[in-house]
Amino acid sequence: MEISLEQARKLIIESLKYASVPGLMQNPSVVEFIEGTTDISFNSLEIDSLAVMELLIAIELETDISLSPQEILELASLNNLAIRLSAQKNRPTVRPPLPTPEMHARSNNKLTDITKLYLRCSRNLSTKNSLNKLHISLENRITPQEVTDIKTGLKNPHKKSGNSIYSWISNRYQLLRHYSKMMRPIYRKKHRVQYSWIKKLDKMLLSYSGKKQHEVFFRKRLAPNIRFYSRNGTRKNKKLIICFTGNSLRLMMPIPLFLQQVDADQNDILLLRDPTKNGYRMGVPGIGENLEAAIDRLPELIPLHSYQNVSSFGTSGGGLPAIITALRLGLDAGMSVGGANHDREGNNQFNNNQPGNVITRNSQASKTKLFLVYGRESDEDKKSALKLANDLNAEVIEITDGDKPVLHNSIINIVEQQKFGEFLNNTILAKR
Repeated sequence: MEISLEQARKLIIESLKYASVPGLMQNPSVVEFIEGTTDISFNSLEIDSLAVMELLIAIELETDISLSPQEILELASLNNLAIRLSAQKNRPTVRPPLPTPEMHARSNNKLTDITKLYLRCSRNLSTKNSLNKLHISLENRITPQEVTDIKTGLKNPHKKSGNSIYSWISNRYQLLRHYSKMMRPIYRKKHRVQYSWIKKLDKMLLSYSGKKQHEVFFRKRLAPNIRFYSRNGTRKNKKLIICFTGNSLRLMMPIPLFLQQVDADQNDILLLRDPTKNGYRMGVPGIGENLEAAIDRLPELIPLHSYQNVSSFGTSGGGLPAIITALRLGLDAGMSVGGANHDREGNNQFNNNQPGNVITRNSQASKTKLFLVYGRESDEDKKSALKLANDLNAEVIEITDGDKPVLHNSIINIVEQQKFGEFLNNTILAKR
């Protein structure tokens, strides 16, 4: 796909806000930059290596354009970067054939694009904390298949084979080619952190889902802060889940772990996030200035009517928006996990009206099946669920796990029991 200059500017700002760049927050020049009437230098933003990393990830995953950290910084300003993105021809967006274990085995002598991206982002990260931030950022985006791709690339790092990261680096960087023996102990320590992360994540995907293979989803950016995960196929035979992440920008678990719980052949996922971490009180940045305006844009982005079933699902700060979405669009079902109620302090910013009015406006004569979920030991979540259920015809579900405490992050207890897929099938995905 091609990216216009305006789209490039919006993508850059969206990525830097996600990275919480100090010089960008409350910067009066941001609106003028998006409009193309001013420029912003990297120096004025106090941008660090982690923010550059976030920018790299966003650019490649959203546009298929590959840049290095050095290339970005050498451009000196955001407008120069936007011009570079809009001028560079993207890789063709032809869908590859659906991967199979046999195809993956034949191609494991190469590093995949996601692994190369991981390498570029981690190249200048030397501390465990900075690597962890990179890992969290990727966990909020990548698919199950990309998890196994990165794991394959990180395996056997010191063997001189085409599928090893050490070989990939050594073939490209003069310093490591001549001083590899000196660098190897340092690299081994870093690699242990990297491989431990991806190995643990990959193990979680298979063990918590009870599946032997990774679910295959393709990721596509539909709009700022909205991603679509699908294995393609005819929509009339599939179900769609509209997901609202919480302030952690995930669904109480890494995104690939959530995707692994559902059947890619039968379900598509529309993932929304609020990078301001304000519980969607001001809508979805780039889509609508208030929650209801953002909700009304969704049918323009994806044909909801073409699915056999459409439901919403939200966790924590995304819980109440998921319920409002289900009511406003007349979806088949909606679920809030650990979400607030409409009377909780701070929720009066929805559409510049009391959320109670938003709920009332959208719940009249609704036939949508609603579920309000909380953990047994989370008193605040229980109070919110019971209050909201009192105003709506909603089913309240308390999550228990024997003697094990179940707190705000309640659905992870179900995931660990290999029952989350079944839980979704019996609630929002159930036939009605």
